[in-house]
Amino acid sequence: LGDEDGQRIFALANPELSKQHQNRSWKALALAREKRSVPDELSLSADNYFQYKDRWNLVDYTDLLDCWLEQIQDESYSHPYTHVLVDEVQDLSPLQLQLITALVPENGQGAFAIGDPKQSIYGFRGAVPHIHLEMKKFWPEVQVISLDQNYRSRQNLLDFIQPLMADSQPQKAHLAGSGSIVTYQGRTGEQEAQWTAERIRDLLGGTAHRDADLGRAGELAPGDIAVLVRFKGLIPPFERTLTRLGVPCTVPESTPFWQEPRIELILNTVCRFLGIAPDPDIEILDCPDRILAEGPERIAAYFQNVKPFDSIFWKSQPFQELKKAFARHEGWSNLISWTRLESELAQVRDKADKVRIQTLHAAKGLEFEAVFMPALEEGILPFAGRSFLSGRPQDDEERPDIHEEQRLMYVGLTRARQHLYLSSAASRRIYGRIYQLKPSSFLEDLPLGKTRRIRSVAQKKQKQRQLKLL
Repeated sequence: LGDEDGQRIFALANPELSKQHQNRSWKALALAREKRSVPDELSLSADNYFQYKDRWNLVDYTDLLDCWLEQIQDESYSHPYTHVLVDEVQDLSPLQLQLITALVPENGQGAFAIGDPKQSIYGFRGAVPHIHLEMKKFWPEVQVISLDQNYRSRQNLLDFIQPLMADSQPQKAHLAGSGSIVTYQGRTGEQEAQWTAERIRDLLGGTAHRDADLGRAGELAPGDIAVLVRFKGLIPPFERTLTRLGVPCTVPESTPFWQEPRIELILNTVCRFLGIAPDPDIEILDCPDRILAEGPERIAAYFQNVKPFDSIFWKSQPFQELKKAFARHEGWSNLISWTRLESELAQVRDKADKVRIQTLHAAKGLEFEAVFMPALEEGILPFAGRSFLSGRPQDDEERPDIHEEQRLMYVGLTRARQHLYLSSAASRRIYGRIYQLKPSSFLEDLPLGKTRRIRSVAQKKQKQRQLKLL
């Protein structure tokens, strides 16, 4: 089960809960399972969820980890591994850490893990804080090798970022030379998006401008540049403005519905029915032509709970999108043509050199020559929670951890190799509401005096009176 399907089953298993209570309980249960401790107030709804899954022979990702761990502890699982390598170790949940420690000998011989505590940004998923201290509890003789050489960013960028993580060891740049750091404050979010797009266009060589804040204009390719935001709702203005100015950009998308394995199975069967024969070795359904011809709803009625289908699948988002696409394209033939065209275009988009607009969480592990970090405002970064943006009363449990938000900003800042642009706006429209937020408190920790600072000034129109000739 994917996360969305798991949440849907949780709702079906607990129909007495309100939608808001279902969402909150689902997130709390997911976190509690990763921490290996389900509180009493969740036990009933959790049992309902587990029983529902068992009835349909379904498992979610946490079940897979639990099952693996149980087999190791019961000594029914034989693993021949002499070494266990763990990446992004700072993101391990207690369940994942317990699994790792079970896979290696008691003294930890053969275990090797790499990570950066300053990039621990998944506490909301149950990541263990201070992972190196936890590992020392299991393996007292664990050796820690500190890496102080930075092979990505220029030294002045590292020096600028360091005060944000004042307690950490400073890093030395392996690359020679210095980069550029620019801060901008606009009046509105739209003005900020316009400024960002124009700076990107200049970096690509799209204009004749040679502003001092740009470094060498025209030296970069689109794929060298990223716009990183705190959450997805901030993306549209930047995507619209870049597109309007003719700058190629991309927003990483979710997996299209036709790539869901069971949807793919249905479409392969339809292709055979239409005479657009896929590979003869590809698996297809044993389904009468008359059933296929009537469309997705008839197929759902025919198969119902016949494997590999179940009642949950027919309510899933991918199948709902298949039904809508079938109606929109007025039948299978046009739908198949459309999905094939979209698949080809997706391959082209993936290979195309474009400016990337994405969230800070999704940018972890990536690097770019130039990084733009807009919307650096109190309430956005650090984030004050979804209830803050929706105008609902604040719930302390929904407030993100301030130190984790600080580390998230650190992740964004350290994606830049050469150029770093930080910006904010006095007012901004988010989800249809206007917000007037002050600049992020995190900016106060940075030596902004070492940056090129640009501020938009409102222009007042003066009316001129014409003197009358008497």
